[in-house]
Amino acid sequence: MLDEDLAVLYGVETRVLVLQVKRNIKRFPDGFMFQLSAQEFSDLKSQFVISSGGHGGRRNRPLVEIMRVFVELRRIAASYSAIEERLEELERETGAKLGHHDEQLKQIFRVPEGER
Repeated sequence: MLDEDLAVLYGVETRVLVLQVKRNIKRFPDGFMFQLSAQEFSDLKSQFVISSGGHGGRRNRPLVEIMRVFVELRRIAASYSAIEERLEELERETGAKLGHHDEQLKQIFRVPEGER
């Protein structure tokens, strides 16, 4: 995951993210990230047709976060799935016990589409 990808997730500019990382470098564990070599950056630019530094593109080699990001995203996704399953189970159990309040229960357990 490139620094610019992580910046999008956090809703900040890439330069702001990189600056904050540099200011707080001691807070990150070893192996948290690495910087592309000049050759890797050149290869990346040519592969994805990234503009040169003189024409509004990146001037610095990107930082790359490894594995921990994917592990954390997987953990978060799994927790949402577990919560969703538990809510469905509670809805079924409660609905079976209190069937005459069906419409009220549907409103309680309804999750807006944008929040799933």
